[in-house]
Formats: sequence, structure tokens, C-alpha cells
Amino acid sequence: MQEPQWIRQLSFVTIDARALEGFFLQKIITTAQSLPADQGLEIIQSFEPVPLYGVMEKEGWEHFTRKVSQEEFRIFFKRAADTSQSDADDSSAETPHVRSSKKVPVVIQSATPVVYPVLLRVLDDPQIKSHFDVREVKVWQETEKHLGWIVSGKADISFSAIIASANLLGKENDVKLATVSVWDNFYIVTRGYRARSFADLKGKEIHMPLFRKAPPAQVTHYLMRRFGQNPDEFNFVYGEPFGRPEEIAQKLMDGSIDTALIREPEVSYALNAHPEIQVAFSYSDLWKQLKPESHGLPNAGLVFKGAFTREYPELTRLFLQKTEEAVQWVKENPQEAALRSYQAMGRSLYDIQLFLQRVHFESIPAYRVQAELRDYLGLLEEKAARKILQKADELFLEEEYFQEMKNNASIPAAI
Repeated sequence: MQEPQWIRQLSFVTIDARALEGFFLQKIITTAQSLPADQGLEIIQSFEPVPLYGVMEKEGWEHFTRKVSQEEFRIFFKRAADTSQSDADDSSAETPHVRSSKKVPVVIQSATPVVYPVLLRVLDDPQIKSHFDVREVKVWQETEKHLGWIVSGKADISFSAIIASANLLGKENDVKLATVSVWDNFYIVTRGYRARSFADLKGKEIHMPLFRKAPPAQVTHYLMRRFGQNPDEFNFVYGEPFGRPEEIAQKLMDGSIDTALIREPEVSYALNAHPEIQVAFSYSDLWKQLKPESHGLPNAGLVFKGAFTREYPELTRLFLQKTEEAVQWVKENPQEAALRSYQAMGRSLYDIQLFLQRVHFESIPAYRVQAELRDYLGLLEEKAARKILQKADELFLEEEYFQEMKNNASIPAAI
């Protein structure tokens, strides 16, 4: 391909990315934004950074790549002729429009880093920026602490574990589970030996996240019993006061433990860190053996404060649609999603790329998978499960929110 004339017409600020360490994407974007109109940006890299093209295009830059050798690529960027286009232009006629000039303040949180790529995409949406005054976004390392924000009413929107959300009904909290967004996110991971079933774990210390009565332990005990094993014959190890997924994964990576139950994205971090670390088996595969017609093991979903959905139904529908679109975008654009997420997640680009290849994102309204959710909630202790299942219908966001979103009903402003 012939080099465009602008390569010879512009002067360029050069960044040699081969010499950079850590999270340099923000440096590239910040440098590009600071340049005057008559300057371009040249990036030197040892490989062709294809995902960077999409990120810079979204920022309003076009590029030309010059391959110098197998180990040297020079990518030239200049501002596109028309940078007025934005993600807002991608919205279809079916996108719900909220007719209001006043932003509504919200606090958003997540109990897990797994939704970071989705959440970042949602927050970058022009309509979300126009109608939501996001006062705080918190992604917890201490997974259990997010429940306090739900109970206190501080969080308006949460990405939360399904069973944790359901347990809140026992305290008569006003919450609504809108969608299941993350599925099949439990894995037995080993280091230095192979395991293909629970029986292969006998005699090993199985390091577990959270605590003995938390969802990971309850799911484990249920599956063990269904596959002919007695949980009492296994040695489970919990941290003090809780087993932290990040700490468990780090112990696998440094070789101080050899068996653990962990989730994504920590599974991918561990797999990338050492060749002796491997996934022994996933709970998803076991679940689907027991329930072959199911979508999978429902892991985490989108939870709204009930009062928010009633006071701002149009914003609830808008956030639902933008989350659904973000999930689909992340699935279709994993490389760009990784590039946009890895700095915020504090990991290497390669870690995030592997994680996005492995995680199962699928946004499904909770009311559509009530049977599967009831099966899953039934894993709780019998008394707790009975109490929750009696009120399960109160937990799910009503179908009307999704129907009006789908039908693109005219939405009056209620702000």
C-alpha cells in the first residue's frame, strides 16, 4: 500500500513503545490529545499493535503502518478529517431516549473485577454520560463489603453474585436482580499435578475463596455430593478472615499452594504466570452434566436498588440496554476491550486478553431464567433456600422494564 501524502506533510512526535514498561496505553492517548492540529504521532513497536488501531480510531485518529522488519513496525497517526463522529452515532433507532437535561446522581459498584471491561464500556457511553452523574464507582477486592453498600442503600446499581443478592431478601432489603451477566465462573486449578475429578483432590489442601458458608463452598459441596463424593472427606482451607481470590491466585503462582477453587479473571492470571498451573476442571462442565438444558451456572448479575427502578424507570431501561450492548461489544471486540481495560485492572495486556477469551459473558433478564436461578438458589442451606425461594419473584426486576425497552416505547422524563 502506498504511503499517504500526510506522512510527508506532518511532523511527528515519536514514542518508542519497545522501551516502555507497564501500562503505556494512557501515555499514548494523553500524548495524542496534547498534540496541535499540525502534528501527528509515531509509535514504534516490535509487533503490529492491531488492537491499538481501534482504540485510536475511537479517539478520532487514522493511521498508516510501515513495516520496517519482522521486529519493527512504525505506526503513524493523524487526526481524522472529521472527528465529530462518536459512539453516539452508533446508537440505533431502538435505543431508548430519555428526554431530560438533569443528570441523576448514582453510585455504582461491583463485587468482582470480572465485569471491568463491560462496566468501562457502559460508563464510556455518551447517553450514560448525559443522564447519569456517576458519583462513585467501586470495584471491591473485599468481595463481601459490597453487600454493606446494598444494605445501606448507598449503591444504586451493583454487579453482584447471584446468591449474595438473593440472601438480601432475608433481611427485607429493597433490591431487584435485573440480569444474569456472568456465567460458569468457578474452576478447580492445580499446580504440578493433574486432576480430572473431585476424587483426585483427596489428600490435598483445597484453598477456597470467602468462607465456609459462602456460595463457592456451597456450590462445591453440592457438586461433590451429586458426583458421589462426601465433602467431609476433603480438606478445605479458608483464609483469615476470608479467602481472597487474588491472594489465592498469587499463592498458586508463587508455588506455596497447589490446589484451589478460583474464578476469572484470577484463573487467567495464574495460567499466564506458570506452565505448571492448569485448570483441572470447571464447575460449568459438571453443572451442565447435571442440567444439560441450562444456560450454565449463573454466577453474577446486575442488581438495582428497588427504589431507583421505581423512581427512574426510563434510566433503569437505559442502563439495562447499555449493559446488554456493552456485553455484546466485549464479546465481539475482545482485543480492543482488553486494551481499554488492562490499565484499570492493574494487569498485563496478555492477562486480560486470555481472561476475555475464557470468561462467559451473556446478559439474560433474570425473569427469563427463573427456573435455573431457583435451581441455583436451592444450593443454599435448606432453611435459607426455602426462605429465599418463597420470595424469589420479589427479587427479579419485572418483565415490563425489558418489554418497554424492546418495544422502544416513548419514555417520559421522570427526573
